[in-house]
Amino acid sequence: MPIMINSANIFLVLFMGSIVLAFTTVVLWHILHLILCKKYDKILFREPYFRLTELTVYHSWPLSLLRSMGYILLLGVPTLAKKRRFKGITLDTSKDFFIVLTCKIFLVLGSLGILFVLILIIWGLSV
Repeated sequence: MPIMINSANIFLVLFMGSIVLAFTTVVLWHILHLILCKKYDKILFREPYFRLTELTVYHSWPLSLLRSMGYILLLGVPTLAKKRRFKGITLDTSKDFFIVLTCKIFLVLGSLGILFVLILIIWGLSV
C-alpha cells in the first residue's frame, strides 16, 4: 500500500523530525561539552577570549553550555568564530578529525531542527 503524501503526513514528518532533532542535538551538545571543555578550557577559557563576567557566569551548568558552543563554532566553522571571539587563535585540529566532524554534524542538525520549527510556524500562520 503506497504512502499518501498529504498535509497531515508532511506535518507529522516535520513535527516528529523537529522533536528527534532537538533530542539528538541536546544529547550531542552535552557529549561535546564534556569532551571540548576538558580539552580546550586550559587554552581558550581565559581573558582575551572571554570577558571577566563571562568567565564567572560560564563556569557552572547550564550557562557553561554557551562556552562549549563557542568551542563547537570554533571547530565547526572556524572563520565565523575567529571573526569576533577567538581572534588570532590557531589550533592544530589535524589529529581531531572525528571531533571536528562531530561539531559540524551538530551544527547541521541544529540548523535543520530550527528550519523544521520555522517551517511549522510559517505553515501554522498560513492555515
